Amino acid sequence: MSEIFNNLFSKAKDLADLTGKKAGEIIDVSKIKISIAEINSEIKKNHEEIGKLYYDMEINGNDNLALMNTLIEDINQKKEKISNLNERYEELKNVIVCPNCKTKNESESIYCTKCGEKIN
Repeated sequence: MSEIFNNLFSKAKDLADLTGKKAGEIIDVSKIKISIAEINSEIKKNHEEIGKLYYDMEINGNDNLALMNTLIEDINQKKEKISNLNERYEELKNVIVCPNCKTKNESESIYCTKCGEKIN
């Protein structure tokens, strides 16, 4: 009887550990999605600011190129952050992206389901 209880207890513990791990992954995925949304919002603001600076440059003749270039570099850095976050997201979701056509495939896939390119 105690062996049955120990076996049942062990299985319950394994299930609790797995549930905790999955909950942690769900939280990580949610944090990544929120971060990507925040960064995209910042990029949109930079685009708007570049537009205002360009307009000011055309209408008033102000030299805003240095500031515009700073904003463009900031956008590029933010896009790199998004790319890194997307890679982490795909790892957590067990997805591999085809290097040829950028289609998401299951991590166990050997060939892309869209273009047939070898991915693994």
